[in-house]
Amino acid sequence: MVLLQTQSKALKATGGEGQARAANFAALTDTSPGTMPLVAIAAGDSLVGISGWADAQADIAALSTEGRMVVAEDSSPSMQFDQPEIVINAVLSVLGAVRSAK
Repeated sequence: MVLLQTQSKALKATGGEGQARAANFAALTDTSPGTMPLVAIAAGDSLVGISGWADAQADIAALSTEGRMVVAEDSSPSMQFDQPEIVINAVLSVLGAVRSAK
């Protein structure tokens, strides 16, 4: 019984995440970050396993003239745990670009 309750909660959470992701993407496409530094980090597993994911990540990176896509080749979608250095380097690069623009 507990397993069924857990699965139900997980399915609801996954559905909610999908709806939130769709709303976020819609907001992104209606707004241009212009020259704001942006790094889209894509998990290598997702690029192979999800049809159209590579194009979607490239589209997100292209929203900014200063955008770029980084692929975490040996990572699951939990790249902050699998390869934290990639996430840290992306954050540092964005911070560096913002600081040098001031």
